[in-house]
Amino acid sequence: MHPVVPPQPGVPSQSPSNWQPAVAEAALPCSSALDRLRRKAAAGLSLTLLVFSICDGIGATWLALDATLFQVVQMSFETHPACMSVLRHRFPSLHHCGSTRSISEHWLREAVERHRPDACLLKGSGQFTQLNPERVVGRSNHFAPFWSFVECRDLLSGVLRAHSVPLFFLFVNSVMDTTSVAVATAALGVNSVQMDAADFGWHVRKTLVWFNWQLLPGMEAWLSWDPGRSNWDLCVPRGFSQLVPLGDVFKGGWWPTHLAKSATKLHPEGRFVAMCNPLHPGAKPHGWTAASNEAQIRCRESSVRLPTYHFEDRNLLFRESQWRLLSCRERELLMGFPADFTRVPSNGKQVLPDPDRLCTICSSAHVPLLRMLLASLAGFCGLQPATGSTCPVPVVTGAPSPQPDPVIDMWGLTGRAFVSAYLKCLPEPLRSISLPFESLFDGPDSGQNEYYAARMASGRQHGGLLVFDFREQSSAGAFAAAAGEQRGTHLSREGWPRLVPEGLGLQGHWQAARAVESHPFTLPPNLPDDLLFVVQATASQKDLGARRRRRIRRWHAKSKALEALTHAAWRAMSPRVRAVAGTLNIGLMLYLSVLLAWPDTSYVARLITGFTVVGVIEDAPVFRPAVAQTQKITKEELLATSATYIDRLEATMGPNADPEVDWECLRQCEKDLARGGAAGFTSRAALDSKYGKGNWRPLPRFVIWQEHSMKYRAIDNGRSAGHNSASSTKTRVHTAGHDLVVAVSHAVWLLRDQIAENFGHNVNLEGGIDDESAAYRWKPGADCDANVLIIAFWHPGTSSLRYMELFGHPFGLLSAVLNYNRGPEFQTAICRQLLSMLCVHYYDDNLTLGLSSERGSGQQTYNDLCGLLGVKLDRTKRTLMNPIFVYTGAVFDFGQLLPEGLVKVDAKNGRRESILSLVAEHRRSKWMSSGQASTLRGKCGFLGSQIHGKVLKQCERPLIARQYHDTVRSIGPVLDSALQFLECVLAKVKARQVQFGLQEALTIVYTDAMWEPGQPCGLGLVIHSPRRSKPLGLAAIVPDAVVRMLVPKDTQIGQAEVLAALLGPHNLPELYRNADILHFVDNQSALSGLIKGVSPKEDTAAILSVYTIMVAQLGSKVWYEFCESSANMSDGLSRDGLLDPVAKQFGIDAQYACLPTLPSFSHAPLVTLLSALSSSQCVLKICSA
Repeated sequence: MHPVVPPQPGVPSQSPSNWQPAVAEAALPCSSALDRLRRKAAAGLSLTLLVFSICDGIGATWLALDATLFQVVQMSFETHPACMSVLRHRFPSLHHCGSTRSISEHWLREAVERHRPDACLLKGSGQFTQLNPERVVGRSNHFAPFWSFVECRDLLSGVLRAHSVPLFFLFVNSVMDTTSVAVATAALGVNSVQMDAADFGWHVRKTLVWFNWQLLPGMEAWLSWDPGRSNWDLCVPRGFSQLVPLGDVFKGGWWPTHLAKSATKLHPEGRFVAMCNPLHPGAKPHGWTAASNEAQIRCRESSVRLPTYHFEDRNLLFRESQWRLLSCRERELLMGFPADFTRVPSNGKQVLPDPDRLCTICSSAHVPLLRMLLASLAGFCGLQPATGSTCPVPVVTGAPSPQPDPVIDMWGLTGRAFVSAYLKCLPEPLRSISLPFESLFDGPDSGQNEYYAARMASGRQHGGLLVFDFREQSSAGAFAAAAGEQRGTHLSREGWPRLVPEGLGLQGHWQAARAVESHPFTLPPNLPDDLLFVVQATASQKDLGARRRRRIRRWHAKSKALEALTHAAWRAMSPRVRAVAGTLNIGLMLYLSVLLAWPDTSYVARLITGFTVVGVIEDAPVFRPAVAQTQKITKEELLATSATYIDRLEATMGPNADPEVDWECLRQCEKDLARGGAAGFTSRAALDSKYGKGNWRPLPRFVIWQEHSMKYRAIDNGRSAGHNSASSTKTRVHTAGHDLVVAVSHAVWLLRDQIAENFGHNVNLEGGIDDESAAYRWKPGADCDANVLIIAFWHPGTSSLRYMELFGHPFGLLSAVLNYNRGPEFQTAICRQLLSMLCVHYYDDNLTLGLSSERGSGQQTYNDLCGLLGVKLDRTKRTLMNPIFVYTGAVFDFGQLLPEGLVKVDAKNGRRESILSLVAEHRRSKWMSSGQASTLRGKCGFLGSQIHGKVLKQCERPLIARQYHDTVRSIGPVLDSALQFLECVLAKVKARQVQFGLQEALTIVYTDAMWEPGQPCGLGLVIHSPRRSKPLGLAAIVPDAVVRMLVPKDTQIGQAEVLAALLGPHNLPELYRNADILHFVDNQSALSGLIKGVSPKEDTAAILSVYTIMVAQLGSKVWYEFCESSANMSDGLSRDGLLDPVAKQFGIDAQYACLPTLPSFSHAPLVTLLSALSSSQCVLKICSA
């Protein structure tokens, strides 16, 4: 046993030289073996890592190692039955070694000689809070995992030394008392490091780790020495923490509404309490006396026994007045596991019970925490991070200077202290410019920010900067459901939890299904806090217009007071920045940033210095984190090939076949010059003289015709020029699509009674559109990127390639999207939080919603605000407030929203005709190029989101084949069939109509199919409709002629399951018409197809197309959900027909049904198939058995 060298006195706690002595020399890997390992990694050779994981749990170690480039040999020591079930199912190549009692020196030597690793890792874990210093390894000893780990480490060290293989070890445990930490530290020869899972994820769990490799230099800056506990503390900065968006975790309208109440300075978003195993029967819940009355009541009501603090509102999920605990699936996601990771078979076909799943999850290590440690091990060995890795490993060398974090620095501050801190955190030169005007600024708690005050009063804001929960950016599935669309199954990212839980059996599922009261399409939308705040204000406040006008007048006066600040900011701009941003009201923008407590503290400063457009793009905290898009090349590498690249442009860029296109491109460039946002036209020689030969790189410009706006748009190709490859970002922008607009109208409709009481019954919701003028051009580029903000275009007048220097952002850069959208996000927040306006934006298109009683106040206020800020709007594109309006190419009709709860969404006038004209031209010419297929596919995809159902997806496959794979341009039978189908659908399918609220009780449908070789294919359907007094069952036999038309394969069960779904709308149209339906299917392939409306299999896709159109024509609102075969009420009808005993037992009226005569699925045009089924739709036909 080797003593541990304590930290050197007098050495700063965050110095790398202080971290090094914390590891005893004998505990380090062999230096010569380590050097050989690094040389092999430097040569690009793979490294084999032999891993022995003691107390392996459910495999967090193996998931964490995926973030490295090690070739891993997995040796697992685990004996818990539930954990072993998960390991066997999730890691088929795992070597299951059982108990550590099997470990011996001979066994270890054999394992090393068999696998011949380049390095070895011994990983262990425990959950004890005290450690007995005696080496007792008895079977019942609570400390056995630790001492087994130590003995295994000693044995393995000797074996590996003989083979010159470096040994690394990692032990993870709960936080222990100081004496026990000292015992473990002495036994392992290294000091412990305390880490918190809250630095990596959404719940608190403090952990001690012991490991014997050096952290990367950039990570050592995160360490500090705790002399009281004699261990290191590792605190990961927020900038390196990539939290899972909560919208990706919580579905079905459930949300941790009060999570922010648990916020701290280090974790201002709030964190869930540490997960723990369920209590033993009869055990008294911990923390009972300190718990609130509400928590005690919930604890008594709950069937899951957990400590009382788990029932405080900050640790629960809410949907309206309902509450619940986190599910196993949600806990897995919060721990860093894939969804349903522990939902595996156990004891045959039985799924692991939830109590066992909960125990395995809560006992596991936190995956992102292990990922960071093991990624640092890979870096220590010389390996680069794996592609797409999200582990927070810095790329800096040496200890970086601490970077300020405004959220941390301003945590808890209010009043003048907050204002002062906000201005001091600004980047230069804005910081120096603004500080003399500090007294003119007002904080968010000054009485002018009602939204901030409401958050403070509810305990969800603790002073400081506004904290985003990204609900709007990560709740696409919830918004789609509120807008009448289903995005996926319960297993998908955008799916909802099952409405009827699994494992209920036949009778239990039947009873639970009929007891479901709320259709997912009718539940309240899961809108973000600021939109909910504005919806409530819209419904209740009668003087909104007057209040907005008063506030605009106040801001006008404040703008006058801050004129000196604005002029100083203009003087600080470079000439090229001033050319595009010299009219912006910097003083008022900064004033409103402080008043909002806006977290994007550098946005206004970048309007002075310009935005970076190539390289590492500045992350805005108002955008949700995303998988990092890393630079493929650096800016220096981009410029290194510029001379050759420009040579190629000069040789290849020539006149277009259509001269009008070249003249239009020239006109677009002249517009940029006329606005003052560009300099040129110039030559290559002039730019070589200005920047140096090869030290500049242009983007080729071309123009495209946009039918929706009937004009050309200039595109600057950042992809082909390489600019996008030289850019990196860790965030993703958010824009408001059609579903969010409908979801907002849904929230307004829910308050219809309050609206009628305050404003009468003759009001309605209206929408108005405003569009920024040449929006990207008014965001300045940084001076350091001037040499890459250059446009190349063919000048038809001089018949030569000419160049133009751009001062703003070109349309075509990855960075332009991120940099530009910081402005609309800021303006939208002002409208919502300071002016109580219902606003959303789609890039530069702003939609203002408001009641007709406001008389357009919201839109007028938006225009006044933009005028004050200096944001230019295109007056020719302004659409005044109206219940029927066009937003992003779709027509929204709110005329019947408040009286009837009905919203209509349809394609913009002329869009269907435009597509039909395009299709007709292609069919006439029998010709379609790859680019034309791409255009038509894009138009159909956009149109498909505006009409009922997913009916246009069937035409996608032939268009995709033509776009990417076909080498010919002539139109063959398959593509012609798709075009016929498109013509037929556009003529038949009506606008999308979203009806809020249940018009009657839910209709419950079960469908099933039976397929066994050599036997007739049977179909079954059970329907429980409020329009019938008794449930009805249908049984059918698929004719042999239809079976022969299916694509030959071993089993046709997937196709048969979709055919079974056809029985309902084909035979029972009156029970389906305008009905709210909950449809259960026991086949995952069929379920996915019914939701998506398309399948990769030709025959299934054809049937799905017909089914989707029939349901759309009937106006049915169908929600599809999986159920087990043992719980499917129609299973017996598909097998036994009218003799099904289950149908008799449950009083189901069973009858035979017929399928219509069908043409060939694979060869007949889809239009023929559609016509065959649509024309034969009728009331139930009774046929002989």
